[in-house]
Amino acid sequence: MISPLVSVMIPTYNAGQTLPFALASLLSQTYQNWECIVVDDGSTDNTYELMSKVLNYDKRFKFICLANNSGRAIARQKALDNAHGKYLAMVDADDWIYPSKLEHQVHILEAHSELALVSCGMAIIDFENNLLGIRMQQNDFLVHAPLNGPGFLPVAHATSMIRLEIAKTVNYDNRFSQTEDTDFLLRLLMCKSYAVVGEPQYAYAEHSHSINAEVIIRSQIDLLMIYFKHYRKFPIKTCLQIGRVLLKLVIAFGIKMVGQEKKLTQFRQKSIPTKDQENEFNRAQQDVFIEYSKIIKLI
Repeated sequence: MISPLVSVMIPTYNAGQTLPFALASLLSQTYQNWECIVVDDGSTDNTYELMSKVLNYDKRFKFICLANNSGRAIARQKALDNAHGKYLAMVDADDWIYPSKLEHQVHILEAHSELALVSCGMAIIDFENNLLGIRMQQNDFLVHAPLNGPGFLPVAHATSMIRLEIAKTVNYDNRFSQTEDTDFLLRLLMCKSYAVVGEPQYAYAEHSHSINAEVIIRSQIDLLMIYFKHYRKFPIKTCLQIGRVLLKLVIAFGIKMVGQEKKLTQFRQKSIPTKDQENEFNRAQQDVFIEYSKIIKLI
């Protein structure tokens, strides 16, 4: 039986320092039939030089270089337009995935044709790849019906694997610079069933460089526009979500005014990892580091 191709998108902008580890996490996968589409969104660092070496090292990597910084939505859409697999997965340039992630998620989607998407928990890391906590679902495997209106997303975009033919009917809205992934997932999950595997398979970098008051304020303003798109069909739920967003805006403005932006990451829910989760994270990181060492030698 031929394994289906998985297309992995990596949008990147001036992430030459962390991108090699993201790429290495793909090389460490137990599932081998993948293509990775890296879209450079007008970087001014060493991304082009790095990818020139990587393309010669492994032909499964594809590289698209945008002339100007156009925003994540355009970069993601460019990757989506050039994807050719049966499934679509994501890795952000400052994150990485566990070696078994693609294999686990392909197995689930192949076994459950009714699902459009499967997601997983995530390990929260800092800029030095230290494990800070775990963000996960409580159930080992749980199937959910489509969402019945706009609201809090039950899964993360980054941790998900999606049937590519469905993703290509949704597409990314380039009006949203910070929340294009939220808008994309919301529209998809309001129409399709999905599943969640609780245990983490994705390492998500959450630090002061990625989370600050300005980013949160811009993203909440984007969310207002996203929810307004669904007002006619879901007026009550839309108004409730708009109220929640306005409250977050007030809090973010207040935190910025008193100069306590570093505390923003503390408000994001995460739990202390169990010993087994810590060991699994360390094993995954070690496996990825082996491939990372090979990439670094290319530079």
